[in-house]
Amino acid sequence: MALSVSDLHRSLTFYRDGLGFTAGEIYSSAGRRVAALMDVPPSGFRGVFLRYGEVHIELLEYRDALASAGPRDARSIGYTHISLIVSSADEAVRTAVDHGGMFCAELSHAFGDRNPTRIVFIADPDHNKVELIEHPDDAERTAHSRFLGCDALGWPTAR
Repeated sequence: MALSVSDLHRSLTFYRDGLGFTAGEIYSSAGRRVAALMDVPPSGFRGVFLRYGEVHIELLEYRDALASAGPRDARSIGYTHISLIVSSADEAVRTAVDHGGMFCAELSHAFGDRNPTRIVFIADPDHNKVELIEHPDDAERTAHSRFLGCDALGWPTAR
């Protein structure tokens, strides 16, 4: 999945240093062929690919980006959020906020019959939402997977 961002270095700092993604090298692209392929003006963009476990994202900073109207309504068609399994939601939120993120909301819910899963939503510097999921143990992780209908996918897995 690719995210259009207003400031590549600020977003890279958030995802790499704040959430623990591994980053590739920053690249630049421009020209008519790329513009036609991506349906954007030929002025170009800079980008970087990131990885967190099995999650891969690409950050794109367009030279002539359109201004955001603010936070997206989750009901809007298209991207709503990225989901990450974390070992400590508290630590993930703290480091994300320290690197430009914003806390949004939190919920604790038991999908099994024991300790609850913590689900925390944060936003990156451009208001893109990130869901942080902390399972207290393997039994709860399995119960959450069954609830979501993900048994055949092997998700969620521990990082």
